[in-house]
Amino acid sequence: MKKKIILLAGFVIALTASAAVYAQSVDPAVKILPAAEQGTLKVVYARQAAQTVTVKFIDENGLLKTDRIKPGSFNQGFLKKYDVSRIKSGKFWIEVSADDLIVRYRLVQDQNGRYVPYLEQTIYNHPLVATIN
Repeated sequence: MKKKIILLAGFVIALTASAAVYAQSVDPAVKILPAAEQGTLKVVYARQAAQTVTVKFIDENGLLKTDRIKPGSFNQGFLKKYDVSRIKSGKFWIEVSADDLIVRYRLVQDQNGRYVPYLEQTIYNHPLVATIN
């Protein structure tokens, strides 16, 4: 009986760990897209959220700008355009964060002056749930 319980517990732990790895390997629901106009970008947040979403623009010297989007302004996500033409460095980062998700993109300017986004980091902040039986 003890062996069955130990095997079952090991199976549950392995299944939970593999589900967590899969959840983080799936593309995040935050994308950075180039806009039609030179020097503009679109931030796509394709998640339902009940909390404020923060969009930060960061360069090598630190924080450039912060935009907080309140939860009442979107239900199923949002698409917002940003003018980044005043950012002088050739590369910078955009970090989109909510209570349960942080996504960071590095943007590098190509020869044509357009910014190319590279996904650098995705962190899922799922609450830890524990029970005592």
